[in-house]
Amino acid sequence: MSFQEPAKGTFEYPRLIKSPKWARSLASFLAYVLAGTQIAQANCFSQSDLRHVSPAGLKVEMPSPCPMSNKPGNYAFFPQTNCTALDLTSAMSSRWTAGEIDHRIWANRWNGGKNKAPNPISPAVKTSSGKQCRLQYTSIAKADAATEAETAATLGYAPHDVNGFGYLDWTEAAGFSDSNVYDYTTFKANADSLCTQLSGSYLLATDVVVLPVVDVTNVPVIPRQGVEIDYEVQDNHTVDQTNAVLTAVSQMVHEKGYEFLFYTNPLDGDALVCCSGINSGNLDYIQSMADRFGILVYQNNPEHKPMVQSLSDQIALFQHPDFLKLVLTVDLAMSVDNARLMRQAMLQSYPFSGISMWMDGTNLRGTCTSTPNQVLGIISGITQ
Repeated sequence: MSFQEPAKGTFEYPRLIKSPKWARSLASFLAYVLAGTQIAQANCFSQSDLRHVSPAGLKVEMPSPCPMSNKPGNYAFFPQTNCTALDLTSAMSSRWTAGEIDHRIWANRWNGGKNKAPNPISPAVKTSSGKQCRLQYTSIAKADAATEAETAATLGYAPHDVNGFGYLDWTEAAGFSDSNVYDYTTFKANADSLCTQLSGSYLLATDVVVLPVVDVTNVPVIPRQGVEIDYEVQDNHTVDQTNAVLTAVSQMVHEKGYEFLFYTNPLDGDALVCCSGINSGNLDYIQSMADRFGILVYQNNPEHKPMVQSLSDQIALFQHPDFLKLVLTVDLAMSVDNARLMRQAMLQSYPFSGISMWMDGTNLRGTCTSTPNQVLGIISGITQ
């Protein structure tokens, strides 16, 4: 998932030759007004569209920063009601109160499974050479402990907790020394000495934990909903290992009074079935722990299934699908026809409590005629 910062609006007006002072002032004023109008009209949806989302109460999640105020102007990600960002830095100064925020935590994988891609740090850390630093773990136990520690930290747990929920409780149990658990600022300052192993375009740090730069529990104004685990490990986790780490996260989140959101790869996809410790045997258990469970359906799936068929196959894997918890996650790169089919499935067969958007390389900036904006409008019930 990714998003792009807005491009600044510009407006050029003809240069006045030997014009009087008042004319130059008027031209400047008109340029200012017209540029502002261009910026205000740059995107399809605005905060006022939240009231048009249907059915009433449907949550719309975006993997994006929240707006900075209740008059956000040229904000690109409406009609979102929930922002689920990896980096909460901007949320510390946001005054937005029209929705909720969740801290999305990347579930770490180890480097010996099928998917050996290193784990991202958010915001990205670069060494003095300009290479991005990423993290690798030499066992599933250490990778899971890193995920648990990051979750504990964002929830405001102390290093040690009476229930064992402290971030150092998790890392010590997995064999980390305390000196290998870093706050973000210290890690970034020492990136040159910690990120030393070249792997493709990255430099890797091995068996170190980097705690979040900002914790969701410290976000001052935006209503806080909870923590979302982005679970795409694909590293040969067993069912028992997956159940254990998700149980730990669920207990920590609920102990603090927040909601636990779960997101993963398509349940009918080979990458999940083979290597993430999730199958029909434990889906209902994970659903029972989560407050919201994302079902990802996307157009260009490797199984080449029609989207509605993929959705039907995934729901059939549950013994008791709970649509008060289930969230439909879709890609904004789908066709308008597929968006209408998915919307029809939502209304007629699968009453999801929310929808979540996977950007899939798209950009929501621009007019309502762009395909991603048409898809978003249809799925959220604002347009047809």
